[in-house]
Parts: sequence; structure tokens; C-alpha cells
Amino acid sequence: MKQFLKKYPIISCVSIISIIVYVLQFILNVTSSINLIELLSIDSQNFKTYQVFSHFVTHAIHPDHIIYNLTFFALYGMTVEKVYKTKLLYLILLYVIIVPCLLNIIYVDFNGNGLSAIVCAIQILHLFTKPDMYYDKILQLFTIYDLVKTILYSFIKTNDISNMAHLCGYICGIVFCICYFVHKKRGQTSPSII
Repeated sequence: MKQFLKKYPIISCVSIISIIVYVLQFILNVTSSINLIELLSIDSQNFKTYQVFSHFVTHAIHPDHIIYNLTFFALYGMTVEKVYKTKLLYLILLYVIIVPCLLNIIYVDFNGNGLSAIVCAIQILHLFTKPDMYYDKILQLFTIYDLVKTILYSFIKTNDISNMAHLCGYICGIVFCICYFVHKKRGQTSPSII
């Protein structure tokens, strides 16, 4: 466990924080009238500054949301953190936290909470890595499927999933990759995205 925490500090920290917030959210939901999702999620009408950095660790109360997000965050994130290094992953994390947050403030029905946008951005980064293992190739195929599905579902409201958050994550990932590879081609090591 210590090796995993040391090798993948971002994946580990974000996952642990998300799980702690989810457990607290569940306990408070059962034992009191405090709704942690309302406090930490972005609310364009009652916006608070801390929500910029708290919205991405909130998840719906049903466990599928957090399980899906953390599973794919770990699967894609381990390869991305290994290839792009921790500092660059911090930058993409910050970028993908701020952009959906701004859209959430401007567009009231955006509902971009949770790790969804971050997972989608990391999926795009993962597409541009050389697959080390067979499962990396499967993940890249899944990314293409998920991207096409998200684009189609963005125009049709079919469920309670925030397809706009997913689409925003994919767009952030594409913009980040373009900036990264343009700067890399010029010989600069860290892109100035923001």
C-alpha cells in the first residue's frame, strides 16, 4: 500500500479524499439533516469559493457513481501519472477542476460534480500514451466508445448522468493535449494551459 501511495500520489490522495467525503456524506445523510453534497457541490445561486476545490470529490449517494469514477480514475490515472509524471497530472487536475466549475457557475443545469470530468480528461491523455499492457489497449477502445456515446447523449437527456460534465472533461483533455504536445514540440517541458 505504501508503494502505491508513493508511486501514484495524485491517484491515491484524490481517491482517499473522495472516499472520506462519500462516507461522511452517507453518515450525515442518515443521521442528520446536513446535506454534504449541497455544501460542497457547485451551486451557481449560492456559490462559495471553497466549492471550486470541493465539487470534484462529491458523488451521488448511490454507490455506483463513486465506484465507477474511482475505478476508472485509478485504471486510467495510473498509466497517465506514470507517463506524464505527477507535476503535469497536478496541472491537468487543476485545469479540469476550474473549467467545469466556471461552466457550472455560468450554466445552472450543468451539474458537473464528482470526478467525471477529470476521468474523461484523463481518458483523452491516456489515448496519447503508448499502451504498456493489453488492458491499456482495451481502455483506449473504451475511451473512444465513451466519447462517442457522450457526444450523442449530450443532445438527448436519457438519464441523470451529467453528460455535459463528461463532454467538458473530454474537451479539457483535448485542449490540454494540444497545448502539451505543441509545447513539447517546441522543446518546453511544461505547458502554460491556464
